[in-house]
Amino acid sequence: MGKTADGAVWLDRKFLSPYDYWQFWRNTDDRDVIRFLKFFTTEKVDVIDSFKDKNVNDLNSIDGLIIPGGESTTMTNLLRRNQSLIDGIINLSKHKPILGSCAGLILMSKESNDSRVHNFGFLDIITSRNAYGRQVHSFEASIKVKNDTISSDIQVLFIRAPKVDEVNRSVDILATFKQEIVAVRQGKHIGISCHPELLDETLIHEICFKGKE
Repeated sequence: MGKTADGAVWLDRKFLSPYDYWQFWRNTDDRDVIRFLKFFTTEKVDVIDSFKDKNVNDLNSIDGLIIPGGESTTMTNLLRRNQSLIDGIINLSKHKPILGSCAGLILMSKESNDSRVHNFGFLDIITSRNAYGRQVHSFEASIKVKNDTISSDIQVLFIRAPKVDEVNRSVDILATFKQEIVAVRQGKHIGISCHPELLDETLIHEICFKGKE
């Protein structure tokens, strides 16, 4: 692990396991996350920086939302303390793209077979929590991203990843791993089971927020 001249952090995958990556990003500085976001945006860093901690009143001023990985039941507990935030995210979804990764995918799904989880239903799919195993079973893999104009393999990390069990016909399959669905798209919204951002892969984010086709 080291830093570039401008302070950006780099990690050597030869010496780190997927679990090590997760632990690093879990404790990393927000500025490093912002540097990742800069890979696929034309905004200045200070503009993005001002968006990192949003409250419900700020949702009207953003162009999109990332619901990140984490613990979906804990995230649900935090959401349910503030119904206006839930309502604000629902309203945002009608006009702006939302990307959910890992736990974010679970929250965006129609159902996850767990009453402890809030399901927004932005994606007409059914998911299963932690279906790829526990934290110690985390792994790096290549997934196939494919639509009408894109066919590309990208590297991702699976960290207590959920599985997509059922997909409604209105949902497009965006990526697969060993014949299993790991990313979907419905309208302007995208959900993905794994973490491309931890390996600086931006394709999914570009499709969601820049309309890359």
